[in-house]
Amino acid sequence: MKKIFFFIALFCCIMHSPKAFAQTRFTEYKFEGAIANSPIVLIFEEPDHFFNNIQGSYYYTKFKKKISFSGPEGQFDGRLKLIESVDDKNTGYFIFENLDYTKDKVVGKWFTMDGKKSFDVILNKVK
Repeated sequence: MKKIFFFIALFCCIMHSPKAFAQTRFTEYKFEGAIANSPIVLIFEEPDHFFNNIQGSYYYTKFKKKISFSGPEGQFDGRLKLIESVDDKNTGYFIFENLDYTKDKVVGKWFTMDGKKSFDVILNKVK
């Protein structure tokens, strides 16, 4: 009886510890390219399991200010809408069709949040 109580108490302590919860790990895929002829560096972060957002960041090489983006859960069919944000404000989004990180080249579009402006995005994998 004491052993059972000990294991139940130990289990409860472990489960309530913040370090006990599994942390999502990401595989990073780094690309260089341009949005409307402005050079950028973009990093996709693909989660290690299905139930997390694809996320990442990019920056314009001229300014070096990091811009984060993420996409909704479960969109792993090759078409992704990745919404970017700066200072917790959505500022634009990417659309990538048939996104495949293993390819040397990724092509998509970047849009303003209202969708009125769009620019081609052409990226090449950094090796």
